[in-house]
Amino acid sequence: MVLEQRELMRGNTLIRALLAGYLSTRMEELIDIAREQWEDIDEYTLPYPKRYDAYDPLQTKVFPTVGSNVVSDGNYRRIDITDYADNEFQARYRMRLFCWVRTPKNAQNKSISDYYDTCLKLRDDMGAIMKAALLDTPSLGTTNEKNEPQVMVMEDSLQTEYFDATRLSEESGVYSAGVSINFDLDVQESLWREASGIAHTIDITADQMPSVEMEPAP
Repeated sequence: MVLEQRELMRGNTLIRALLAGYLSTRMEELIDIAREQWEDIDEYTLPYPKRYDAYDPLQTKVFPTVGSNVVSDGNYRRIDITDYADNEFQARYRMRLFCWVRTPKNAQNKSISDYYDTCLKLRDDMGAIMKAALLDTPSLGTTNEKNEPQVMVMEDSLQTEYFDATRLSEESGVYSAGVSINFDLDVQESLWREASGIAHTIDITADQMPSVEMEPAP
């Protein structure tokens, strides 16, 4: 994906959309590989995420759901001024990536197990898939006009947290659990500005201009 540099920096909104778009493709590719290589894994025990959200959902009834959150941003550093007088900055975003799962279901839409560890296994496997996606392509598939990475995952910043299984009250034997990955993302952003000295077009109709009588020179 080539990002347009000559535009006003959008920050969090663009970063969230880039991350969700990349994961929606790469995670499914990695899940296909995992189903072939990992033991005791199939389309039911390791399903595709059903939702990729640019935001971390406050609550969801769709599982698995992948969401993201921008915790903070900073460390802005001016790295270039383009021929168009645009200012280019490199900034660092602190990101948090989530995945919420529930006890997987079989072809008959019934839970494959009443034990909470089945849900935890899915949580752990989805966490491994998310981590692999971030490490596999740290640029998230983005480039600028110079064919350079526009964003870059700082690999040594990855930290994973696991949330324990909780029984869902409406269904016995069904649990939900979550996993999050915190990481730093370096981003190149442009602060677009209109170049000085540009003459805008002004429409003037001569017959609407007031006439001015000039006295002859002596």
